[in-house]
Amino acid sequence: MTIGTLNNNRRRFERTRLGLSVQTRVSSGESTVFGRVESVSAGGVRLWSSKAEEPGNRIELTMEAPLVVGEPVKAIAEVVRCQPQGDGYALGCRFHSMEL
Repeated sequence: MTIGTLNNNRRRFERTRLGLSVQTRVSSGESTVFGRVESVSAGGVRLWSSKAEEPGNRIELTMEAPLVVGEPVKAIAEVVRCQPQGDGYALGCRFHSMEL
């Protein structure tokens, strides 16, 4: 896991770089997709996924965060943007709810 801070004056919340595993599932119940959290803030998350998601879709996230809370963190997020990145997609998502 890597941790670092990103500064960008346009953002409402400070982002932290992470290298955590994540499972995503579209709220409509499609199959689980595995990915990686690239950065997270109080307002949302940027993650890498092997599957593209449409902006506006709500997705269920299960993030492995053993050093933070000891158990997976579960959240509902809305996809704000999806861009090709390497052999997958970079998703920018806004949190709607979270379970710690």
